[in-house]
Amino acid sequence: MNFLKKILNLDKSFKEVIINEEVISTIIEFAKNAYPKEFIAFLQGTIKEEKLLINSLTYQHFYASEKSAFTQTTLPLISNIVGTIHSHPLQSKPSKTDLKFFNKNYMIHIIISYPFNINTIKVYNKYGEEIRFRVKFIKTKN
Repeated sequence: MNFLKKILNLDKSFKEVIINEEVISTIIEFAKNAYPKEFIAFLQGTIKEEKLLINSLTYQHFYASEKSAFTQTTLPLISNIVGTIHSHPLQSKPSKTDLKFFNKNYMIHIIISYPFNINTIKVYNKYGEEIRFRVKFIKTKN
């Protein structure tokens, strides 16, 4: 597994999380469209100079209700997935199920809650501890 982390550039630690503003806009739009159900997607990014840069989302078919959302993960091995995003119709505090998932999967997890705006987005590490993030315009390669 360490070999894969090295190939995917995920074997490094980071001190800062930066999320592309287009990713934030998409997260907000998807959460509003899914409401009152939850939605889930995967975060793609890279670590450079101790900064985790989230630059896109990966979607898969998922199952959702007003209390949960889940997917059968069948992502490509080389995909730069660094975390997940899902919505909560009420609060952005992780549930017990979220905390179990966080601890076993990926580096970061985002939860957005109603009314689905930048102020209701929270980022958590794999231990369920809230971490700060900033939003930045990141030029994407075309």
